[in-house]
Amino acid sequence: MLISAIVVVGEPPAGGEAGDECLPAGGVSPMRSPLACVEILGQSALERTVQRLHRSAGVKSISVLTPDGIAPVAPKRPSFRGCRVIQQPVDGRQFSEVLQEQAQAGADAVLFIRLGAYVEFDFADLAQFHGGSGRAVTQVHDAKGPVDVWIINVHPARCDSYGINFGGRVLAGANSGAPYLCNGYVNRLTTAADLRGLVVDSLLGRCSIQPAGREVKPGVWMDDSASVHRTARIVAPAYVGSAAKVGASALVTRCSNIEHHSEIGAGTAVNNSTILPYTRIGKALRVTASVVEGNRLTHLGHNISIDIEDPHFLQATAVLRAQEGRQTSVGLGSLPATSSLNFSEGD
Repeated sequence: MLISAIVVVGEPPAGGEAGDECLPAGGVSPMRSPLACVEILGQSALERTVQRLHRSAGVKSISVLTPDGIAPVAPKRPSFRGCRVIQQPVDGRQFSEVLQEQAQAGADAVLFIRLGAYVEFDFADLAQFHGGSGRAVTQVHDAKGPVDVWIINVHPARCDSYGINFGGRVLAGANSGAPYLCNGYVNRLTTAADLRGLVVDSLLGRCSIQPAGREVKPGVWMDDSASVHRTARIVAPAYVGSAAKVGASALVTRCSNIEHHSEIGAGTAVNNSTILPYTRIGKALRVTASVVEGNRLTHLGHNISIDIEDPHFLQATAVLRAQEGRQTSVGLGSLPATSSLNFSEGD
């Protein structure tokens, strides 16, 4: 059986339940950049998903559909080679057209993944289950319910007959019959806490994600281009990404990750926190149980996001961002957060 893949980048609509296979009316994600596109431990969930499809599942033809205004991929990266990116309003008609193209190219079935969720599943087992079910559509479930992964039989003349409706249920026949139960790792990536959870689970070996760079000592991963002052302390497990800088006497500990082109000021402690790309944190501060992007800090225990305008505390390194041509804004202020922040000047 020849299987291709369609990956749709989007978030559940406002008020939508986690795992509900739908996009908001009009198909446009309500977030400026979906969490699946945010780099953690050196790669985004989208990039890791495409990479797994290429390497583990042997899927050769992958189409990534993204809403307008989002630049979630770096096509020059090796993991995106052979991957077609379609950036326009995502709707059922567009999905049907891509489905038909893949059927005409010889695909017998299409693996449809909507990100959202980061899911690790046994591709060969799913294909075998689907083939033996006799159904046109099989949806993946985990212990908590449906996951936004489907496998669909296709035929060039029937690609508009699956009840595709991006204003409601995407695949009308997906929930009939016995679902495929996934025993692998699932993170629905709907909150800032989910993003932190994915980092922690990866660093603790609870999923298959491996940090980019080298493991310079047990539990500490660093990119070769990272700069860590000789008096700074990196306590395992932790991650420091490419072109990131950790200043004198700084501390990075408890499953914290410092992503690419971010800077930690001298004497600052980062504890149980995620520092997203192109973020500069000032000197002699303490950041605990938080997700920080630019000048926006989301702390998890208090369920709030705040924009800090004083560059001595937080600052987005916008010049570097423009030079790299990357989009890293994630709109965390619109996310629900679910554990505490201690953000204060040093003694």
